[in-house]
Formats: sequence, structure tokens, C-alpha cells
Amino acid sequence: MKKLNLLLIIFIFFMGLFVSEVYAGRYHALLIGVDNYSDSMLKGPGTAVNDAKGLASVLGEKFGFEIEILTAEKAAGRDIINKIESYSKILSKEDTLFIFFSGKTETDPLYGHAWWIPYDAFYGDTLTYIDYTKASGILKNIKADTFIATNSALPKDYSSWSVDKEKTGAGNGIKLILSSSGDQSVSSVDPKYSVFGFALIQALKSADKKEVFISSICELTKKNASSQGLIPEFKVLGLSPVKQGDIKLSNLHVKKEAKEESTEKKIQKEPEKKEAFLTVTSEPGNSELFINTKLIGKTPVEKLILKPGTHNIELLRRGYKDKKLSITLSQDEEKTLDLTLEKLPPKKGSLIVNLNPENGIIKFKNKNIEFSNKTMLEPGKYELLLSAPFYLSRTIAVEIPEGENITITEKLLPVDKFTNSVSQNFVRIKKGEFIMGSPDQEFRRDPDESQHKVFISKDFFIMTKEVTVGDWKQFTSETGYKTEAENNGGALVWIGYKWDKSWKYNWKNPGFDQNDNEPVTCITYNDALNYCEWLSQKEGLKYKLPTEAQWEYSCRAGTETEFAYGQCLLDNQANFAANSRRGDCPEGKNRNRTIETGILEPNQWGLFDIHGNVLEWCSDFYAPYDISDSTDPNGPVTGETKVVRGCSWETDINNCRSGNRFSESMNSAKNNTGFRLVLIP
Repeated sequence: MKKLNLLLIIFIFFMGLFVSEVYAGRYHALLIGVDNYSDSMLKGPGTAVNDAKGLASVLGEKFGFEIEILTAEKAAGRDIINKIESYSKILSKEDTLFIFFSGKTETDPLYGHAWWIPYDAFYGDTLTYIDYTKASGILKNIKADTFIATNSALPKDYSSWSVDKEKTGAGNGIKLILSSSGDQSVSSVDPKYSVFGFALIQALKSADKKEVFISSICELTKKNASSQGLIPEFKVLGLSPVKQGDIKLSNLHVKKEAKEESTEKKIQKEPEKKEAFLTVTSEPGNSELFINTKLIGKTPVEKLILKPGTHNIELLRRGYKDKKLSITLSQDEEKTLDLTLEKLPPKKGSLIVNLNPENGIIKFKNKNIEFSNKTMLEPGKYELLLSAPFYLSRTIAVEIPEGENITITEKLLPVDKFTNSVSQNFVRIKKGEFIMGSPDQEFRRDPDESQHKVFISKDFFIMTKEVTVGDWKQFTSETGYKTEAENNGGALVWIGYKWDKSWKYNWKNPGFDQNDNEPVTCITYNDALNYCEWLSQKEGLKYKLPTEAQWEYSCRAGTETEFAYGQCLLDNQANFAANSRRGDCPEGKNRNRTIETGILEPNQWGLFDIHGNVLEWCSDFYAPYDISDSTDPNGPVTGETKVVRGCSWETDINNCRSGNRFSESMNSAKNNTGFRLVLIP
């Protein structure tokens, strides 16, 4: 599931004003209210927008603030940060700024972090929130006095020095903050506002003096809120050289009344107005217009009144090159500027994909781009093909916004079956535990079958059939390999009553005719290892012989009976000496040779010929069991013989039991012995 870091949106009441008869700085207010979020998991307080609009009304009417309100999608994290950063460019020390935020907030009581959550944040992803660390860095660059009011709790690094009214005045860079400590309760007096918002609005409305101190407004807010059980925090931010000063506002209505006392006298002193007029349009529109470093608004701006003289014009818009020029206006001149901005090339973003499994392959579909973490990409939509051996491949869509770093996490689903490049089929054997060996009471058990618990800790794949004559032909054709029987006097073949060895016997002639679909025989342990190495290099995968534990776990397929099929073994389940006897088990047909693999009934996990056809080499040296519990046992480190498991076409029923064990010399080549492969994901 994308998310942005929400900044502890600071209710900045920027008041840097130099009050004199000659010049008064401008008041700016940025009011942010978020009730509804793009992520439905996030819920706003429900009163945030009304709080912002109520403050806009009183600040504009009573104190003459220039107001900008950000709500809904306009209150996205990047837009909020960009807007606050713009004040560091356009405001002078004589100006005053008010930034208000009401919306969902979060705090970390352990480390003292605090966040404000913008409209486009993602639930639980603090990277999409706005935190105080970033906000404070921006505030330091704002020259004006700053007042911050927020409905969140404050982080630990806010100072709490006392306010010193002797240090009041524009240009001191004072930073003050008022917080509701995270309380977002609805006002019982007027439910469309929060307790905090309503108390602040009423405090501003009730201020009736010509000059109003912020400390006095905050005291009134505390008093108003205390009747509803809320005590806001008022503190000084340690961000400016003058840390203990107060901030002062001028009440427009009181000033106006004072002027009316001597209207005629003042009219006589007013000089003749000198004015010029400027209209600015742009392509594209809605670009920010600055005149003499002051933000005027967004284009088009019509018939703006300016003083005659030279003015510096600057036009800004994200994604376009800044436009700067100077113009000179004469008295009563009306001038129109039609400006075109040059589009900047889009900033590249980056993409990181955390893929499980880690050996997965990531490719771009329909794009000639090679993937690598961290891939730099042009903004736009992309399709990725995710694949890995033994996992289901799938395609995902990713959108890269301009200049953003995108990280996604994807997990592929494992497959239960796998077919390799030489058409051999494998089935996934899932990890688990079983009792290896046979119980003492099992008929015709051998002493080397002691029971013990074994844990298989990882999934593995095993061939559903034994390696065939056709498989072996492809190996020898590609490599020219000669078996040990071909090089060392031939193989041993069972001729009904004894083993006979001759040069004429090998995998091509095991003493009976075979087709390509029958299991290959006369293969030594070393021959089987050479086949594993060849196929591993051919496919870039890890093929091996099964351990004895993997073989028996796969053979039993969750059963605890003598055979994978129950207490008896039938000739439609396995190719063995089915005319041999075991208790009440029915006798069957003795075929006296190998048959095609995979034509008899499989066990419950889909393995064919796990009993019968040919004995199968395992990787373990033969030795008595270590009967303690074990995980993924590999047998002894050294030994004289290797384990072979299962049984063959000439084996009697009692020696075909799931727990039965045989051992053979590693250079033994017999026409009753072959192998099947294990594949490690």
C-alpha cells in the first residue's frame, strides 16, 4: 500500500510590524483546516474548516489581514510547506504572519515528536506527515514576528520562557505559540467550532484597544476555553535572538475612530495622490506574482494600483523557469504585461522495489529500461514484470510523480509445481516434521530403522518421476559422458538367481530392453552426481540428490503406515516382486523388469514409483541413525557406503516398506538402481 511525512502544521501568527505614522507593515494570515482526508483511514476533527473560516473573518475585518485559506486537496503536505517557505522570501521584518492549522495530529510521547497531518497523508506513515523539525527550520528563515496556534500537542523542544512586553515591536523576529495540547473537542457554545477555535475567535473579537498584545489574546483564549475544560499552552519558541518578547497588533476600527476626531484637519494635510496602474496576465495562468519582493497574488491581476516609478516584477510557478523583469510607470499610466513562462524539463523521480523473494527478477514491460534499485525515471506510469524461480510471475502498475522517490514492497506467491527446461516435473514438498524409521512392532523391520523425530525446516521440490533413459541420453549427448560401468568392466545385472557382471551390461543394455520413458539403471552414485552438476549449470538452479530424510518424508506423504498406500502394497501402485507374501496382503504380478515411469498410482503428494521400479540414490553416507530429534539431517560426515531407498522391480514386498534402508558402494552400478532429483528453491 503510498504515504508523505506530515509536518506539525504550525499555527503561525506572523506579526512583524513596525507601527509608526510613516509606514505600517502588512499582515498576512495562512489558515489551514482539514476535516476530510484522501486516505479514508484518517479522520479529521469535523470543525477544522469552520475554525479557519471564523478566524479569517475576524482577522480580515478587525485587523486587516490578507487572508489565504487552505482546505481539502489545497492542504496537501507539499503545498503547505511551499506556501510557508514562500513567506521567507516575500515578508520583511515589518510584516506580520498568522498561520493556523486545525486537523488530525499525532505525537510520540517517548521521543517528543509531534506531527500535523496534511490532506494527502497516508495512515500510519509518518514520512507523509509534517513534523516540527522541518517546520522550525523554515520558521528560522522568516524575518517577521511569528505567532503560532495549533490544535496539536507541542514537541519537547519548545521553550517556555516568559513574555517580555518591553521587547515588543516589529523587526525583533519573535516567535510565539499557542496550543490546544491535542484537544479537538467540539464547543458546547457553538458546535460548528472546536473549543480551542471558538475561544481564540472570541478572544480576537473582544480585543477593543488600539494596540493588542498577543499575550493578552492568549490569556483571553485560556479564560474562554477553561469554562469548557481546556487550558491551552502558551510558549515562546527558541528560534529568534529575542526570545522573550511579545507581539503587538493594531486594531483597525480603533484607529479609524481616532482619525474621525479631526477629519477636516487631516483632509487638509493629505497630499495629492500619485498613482499608476498595472495589469499582469500570464501563460500559464494562476502563477504567483511578486512586485518588489511582495506577494501580490496569482495571475491574472487587473489594474493594480502602484506608485509611479521603477518596480521589480517576478512571476513564479512550479515546473516553470522564474520570470524576472523591471518596469517603470509614470503618473496615471496604465500598463499591461502579458508574460509567458518557459516550462522546465520534468524532474526525475526514483523507484525502489523491495521484492520477496530477494532473488526475484524485476523488468520494465514495454520500456527499454534496465531496472536497478534506485532507478531514476521520468514522471509517468510504468508496468513492472516481477518473477522468480518457483514463484508465480505478475505485472504491477507504478506511477512516478515528478521529483518524488517511490518505494514499494511486493510479495510473489510460491508455485506448487515446476517444470524445468528438459520437461522434468517437480512438486513442492512443504516444510514440516515427521517420525522417521519404523516402530518396533512393524513386521519384518530391521534394527537400523529406529524411530526419531525429524524437522524439515524449508520447502523443497522433488521430481515426480525417476530420471529416465531419455533424460540420460540428452545428458550424454550434450557432454559425451561415459558411466563408470562403461569404463570399469560393466554393470551387475540380476539374472533371476544371482548377480552377473559383464562388459556388455550398462545403462544402454541393463539385461532387458527399455524405451526412453523407463528409469535409467546401472548408474553409480558418482554418475548421478555428475548429472546433477550438468543440469544445475544448464539451468542456473541447484539440483541435488535427496537426503535420506527428504526421501522418506516425501515417500510417506503424511502417512505412518508400512507403505505410502497403507499396510499393503499392490501391483497397480508399485513395480516390485508383487508375487511375494506379507500377511494378508494380496499377491500380484511380478513384472521382472522396469516399466515406464508415472503409469502407476502416485502417493498422496503426487510422487510416482516411490516404491518399486528402481532403488534411488540418496546423498547420505550409510550409518545407524542418531535417534535424537534433528533438523534437516544430512547423515554422517564420512562413510564407506551411500544410502539407497525405496525398492526395485526385483524386490520382495517386505523390503519395500517406507522405513526400509539399503546401502551400496558409491561405484556400484546395478540394473535395479537409479535416482530422482531434488531441487532447492
